[in-house]
Amino acid sequence: MILQKFGESLACIPILDSSGSGVKSKINGLCPKGYQELYPTLGLKGHNGQDLYAPDGVIIRAPCDGVIKEISLEEERGLGVGIITEEKFDLGEYGIHYVKVRQWHGKEILVKMEQKVKIGDSVMIADSTGYSSGSHNHFEIKPVDYIGDNLKNVYQNNGFFGAIDPQPYWNKGYIYGIMNNIRTFFKRIL
Repeated sequence: MILQKFGESLACIPILDSSGSGVKSKINGLCPKGYQELYPTLGLKGHNGQDLYAPDGVIIRAPCDGVIKEISLEEERGLGVGIITEEKFDLGEYGIHYVKVRQWHGKEILVKMEQKVKIGDSVMIADSTGYSSGSHNHFEIKPVDYIGDNLKNVYQNNGFFGAIDPQPYWNKGYIYGIMNNIRTFFKRIL
């Protein structure tokens, strides 16, 4: 289940001089009184990923084979990981590139830097860290290439810090991973 799509702008944060607290969702397309849209304050055109259903405590799994190249705690995203694919992919209009897959808002990381992962491997535990109104998995992809030993976002200035809409690139393996997470959650609460 997608809670917020790529490019949407549903999240609102308190205006500095208001008494509001926490992240809230728009109601009828408008931020509540005392709140402003989140993404423009971050320099984004809109949401740079997809927010996927992931209840608190569910294991988030690797959606691809690759190497962990990022483990980070960012104020707006909370705790998260970045996986770089070991092979290049044809991204249609975006060309042929390696892909950085980022997953955020976790509460515990289950991998280490430079660790190789396979599709379905456990990478973190879901939560609501960072600018979030509830537990979920923020999922984003970025076309990247190596310049020497350094990774470069190919489309860094596209208004989404290099991220592109992941929807067209979902594959059967990733969908199975989501279903496995949901089954695991229901087994845990029964």
